[in-house]
Amino acid sequence: MTTFNEHLGNIFAVFARSDRRDKEWGMTAYECYQERIARIAAGRANIEVACGIFAALSPNVDEAKNFQGLERMLGGGHDSYISGYPLNKVKARRIMDGEHPLDVLSGLKTRSFYINLCYPERTDAVTIDMHMLSIWLMQRLKAHEASMAESLYKRIAGDYRQVASLLNLRPNQLQSICWTTWKRVHNIVYDKHQTELFV
Repeated sequence: MTTFNEHLGNIFAVFARSDRRDKEWGMTAYECYQERIARIAAGRANIEVACGIFAALSPNVDEAKNFQGLERMLGGGHDSYISGYPLNKVKARRIMDGEHPLDVLSGLKTRSFYINLCYPERTDAVTIDMHMLSIWLMQRLKAHEASMAESLYKRIAGDYRQVASLLNLRPNQLQSICWTTWKRVHNIVYDKHQTELFV
C-alpha cells in the first residue's frame, strides 16, 4: 500500500509535464546507453567491465567525455588523457584489471548507475543525482547542495519506486523520463549527445 507524501506528489507532477519525446527517450535510455558502451567495448571487454569503467569515471564528468574516457581506457590510453577524478580512474583501472565492479564502486549513486547500465531490464535500482533530488524536493538545487546521506538516498529511491509501480514503469524508466523533463522545463543546458542518451 502506498502512503502518499508530498515528495511522491512532486515526482508525479514532474512526470505529468513530460512530453512525447521525454517519454520515448526515457523508456529506453539505459538500453541505449548499454548498446553504445557495448559497441565501444567490442573485442576489448565484456559488458560488465565496460559498464563498470563507465560508471567509475562518471562522477562530475559529462557524457561526451565519459564515453571518450571509456574509449581511451580500453584502448590503453594514459590517465592524463582521461577525464575524471584521480581516485575514480584508479577504480576504473581496477575494474579493467579484473575486479568486479560492485567490489570496487562505492556510493549508492555510482553503484546504482552501474546496475542500471549493466542490467537495465532486470533491476529496481534508482540513480539519484542532483536533478532527481531537485524533483523530489521540487526545488532546483546547485551541485554543492545535492549531497545525500545513505538513509536519505534510500528514502528518495523508495519514493521513485513507488511512483514507478503506480505508473507501471521500471524505476529507471521513470527516473530517465523525469530527469529529461526536469532539464527541459528548466532550460538546463544539454550536452550535444544528450538527446539520445542519459547523462
